[in-house]
Amino acid sequence: MNFDVGQVSHSDQRLIAPENEDVLSDSPADIVNRIREFFRVFKMKNKFIYRDELLKRYRRNENVIEIDLDHFSTFNTTIVQALQVL
Repeated sequence: MNFDVGQVSHSDQRLIAPENEDVLSDSPADIVNRIREFFRVFKMKNKFIYRDELLKRYRRNENVIEIDLDHFSTFNTTIVQALQVL
């Protein structure tokens, strides 16, 4: 019997340098929710550029998307600061 079959798991790696621990204190689930919200609401010139791109890639069975950190920093600077530390 394999208990891992059909299961999804994750681990909290806390990939933040010790001197910057206070930069990002949210749980991984909170971070995922903020990223989802960014994809859902970010617009440029009245166009949901990331939401539309995600839909297009989903239809082509692609699972990678690039985002501009300048765009994301207008939405959430804390996560961007933590990413730049890595």
